[in-house]
Amino acid sequence: MKLHMRTGAFLAATLLAVGTHAQEAKEPDPNEGFKFEPLMLEAKGGTGNVFGVNFQFKKAWAKTAGIDQLIQEKVSTRAFDAKSRGLMSCGSYSEEEGKTIPSWVTFTDCAGEISVKGTATADADRNPNKLIDFSGSYSWVYTNSNRMRTNMFAVGGQAKYEIDQSFENKQYVYGIRGTFTNLLGCAAAVVCDRNFLGISLGIQRVDPAKDNKRKAALGGAAMDNYERMEFEGFYKYYLPKSWRYLSDIEFNYRHFQELNPSEVTRQAGLYRNRIGLVRLNFGWGGKGATAVDPSMFVQYSRGSLPFDTKSERVVKVGLQFQVF
Repeated sequence: MKLHMRTGAFLAATLLAVGTHAQEAKEPDPNEGFKFEPLMLEAKGGTGNVFGVNFQFKKAWAKTAGIDQLIQEKVSTRAFDAKSRGLMSCGSYSEEEGKTIPSWVTFTDCAGEISVKGTATADADRNPNKLIDFSGSYSWVYTNSNRMRTNMFAVGGQAKYEIDQSFENKQYVYGIRGTFTNLLGCAAAVVCDRNFLGISLGIQRVDPAKDNKRKAALGGAAMDNYERMEFEGFYKYYLPKSWRYLSDIEFNYRHFQELNPSEVTRQAGLYRNRIGLVRLNFGWGGKGATAVDPSMFVQYSRGSLPFDTKSERVVKVGLQFQVF
């Protein structure tokens, strides 16, 4: 499944539905496994050039293993017993009858994911985007798919352990999250390169007891737990085949907003983080390259993430490798 995710946490519940259903593909799913991106970045805010690496490890699973075989076998009857085929242990399946494959396939499943992702630099003090998060989630996913598009809706729980590169600042986060995913021109079981839209919204409880930067900024103010809203929007546009080596463009926006912050928190500028980015992805192997082939990227971002001390404009240039 050539659907590369680099921006972080958000489509955990819905992406794994596509990744799991494409198990028959010969290349590994780029939404799982271990990826690393050696890079050089330049922050316009004063940290200068520094070498670093983006990294991500992700493992996902779902209860509907086998839905791809179901579609490929060209089921054309409503009498299909999903449970007898080992598809559903926590969900349901339905279809609209078609001549070759169902014109619409609708199913629900339960899905989980664990991941760790972030950016590390040779000098931790010069890392403009310090957030590293360990995340686990479990969700209920509803999928509605035909030959032209796939829509996925998910809602579930999530727990995260957020730290910075120095490991001196850390916080625990847990809450609920809902996501919507749309893949244009892509049936649920088909490996494809298609435009991709995702939106995620979560309400979280944050325990900042070990966030030393927050403690220093607030002085003697209480380090109480607080509620946070986390929003993310993502769009990926695949370029025509005539653009041989520039394969796609990604747009991403993330927003972290403390709910009902105190006046002290507002004055310290700790109540909100937001960041937007644009990324160009180049495939050395051209349009026929697989998920494991190395590729190059150029990325521009502006803003800040949790633990960042200020908003930065950052340019990253690097290579991407998927190890497994």
